[in-house]
Amino acid sequence: MAQREQEKVAAPVAQTASAEEVRKRAEHLKKQRDLIINQRKKQRDAASAASAAAAPPPAAPAAPPPPANGAMHRGAGFSSGDPTSDAHRARLSVALASSMKASLLGSDATSVDLEHKMEQHHRKIDLEMTKAQLRAEAEAEKGYY
Repeated sequence: MAQREQEKVAAPVAQTASAEEVRKRAEHLKKQRDLIINQRKKQRDAASAASAAAAPPPAAPAAPPPPANGAMHRGAGFSSGDPTSDAHRARLSVALASSMKASLLGSDATSVDLEHKMEQHHRKIDLEMTKAQLRAEAEAEKGYY
């Protein structure tokens, strides 16, 4: 029985020693981690300082001069100042827009002509394909006789 009691007393001592070693090891690892973190922080600070020194901050662009008094009262868009040329540009814009709309919808003469040419081209292709098919069938029939 005395031997069992000695083993019971020795076991907690061994566990305590290993617990103490674990605690010391954990403290050592924490110190090492802190050292590494501090080194990395110093490296980042040095790198950011070097990049800041290498590239000066961009200068703010100068503010545009204030517009003339009359410019504030004009409407948006391009204006040459000559009312007749502005009216001419407006008519051209309307004509161009209506022409583009008509060509997209297919109601003007040029788009109808284009559609007609495309249709003729498709018919010609169909005719050529039919001819080739008939020739191939005729050649095949000659081979059977």
